[in-house]
Amino acid sequence: TADSATIQERALGVLSNLILIDGARGGNDGGDSAATQLVDTVVSVLLSHSSDPHLVQRACLVLSNSCVDDPLGRIAGAIVDSGGVRAVVRSMVACSDARGAQEEGLSALCGVLSSSQDEHRAAVIEGGGIEAIRDAMAGHPDSLTVQLRGTYAICTVTLCKRADQSVVREGVVSALAQAVSGPHRDSNELLTRSCLALRNFALAAASTGRTRREAAFPSPGEVMECVLSVLK
Repeated sequence: TADSATIQERALGVLSNLILIDGARGGNDGGDSAATQLVDTVVSVLLSHSSDPHLVQRACLVLSNSCVDDPLGRIAGAIVDSGGVRAVVRSMVACSDARGAQEEGLSALCGVLSSSQDEHRAAVIEGGGIEAIRDAMAGHPDSLTVQLRGTYAICTVTLCKRADQSVVREGVVSALAQAVSGPHRDSNELLTRSCLALRNFALAAASTGRTRREAAFPSPGEVMECVLSVLK
């Protein structure tokens, strides 16, 4: 009901802030159990309300904030194990027009990727994360937050070393080129991240099959012009 959704939204808002307080996740002893319970509950909300942009935004914010100060990737692992990556992607697809849901969905994916563990990068690729990142960037060019988080995510996920998880997908280059030449082209941070993402993506594409590579780079000359414009 509308009332229960409002209550859940407010509860998630409390969690998203509470989670940043030291010890709120259960401390060092028993922390894994507390983290798993937290993640499982939030992922359950995502799965049940994937088309509610407000709940999606709040739930993804909880997941992303949970990954703050998580050097061992404990929370990221819990998100992956709970099916959280697919839940986030599913919610981003369902709420594709909602900028806030896209921003926080990307933040949640970035949180998983920030663990720097290859199995977590692979989980994002397997779960449709590349497509979700690409579509968010392409669909919300006016949001600097979406562009920054999207380029960071591509920079990071392209470092996946698992040969069976190619990150090369159609449309990613176009989304990155749009970031370079779009409304936020004066942002030095965005230009830096976009160039790094293009570099990493090109390196990944160079080691994949010709058909997939050509599909990913349909107009390499246009991409070259975008990059050259950064130098002018």
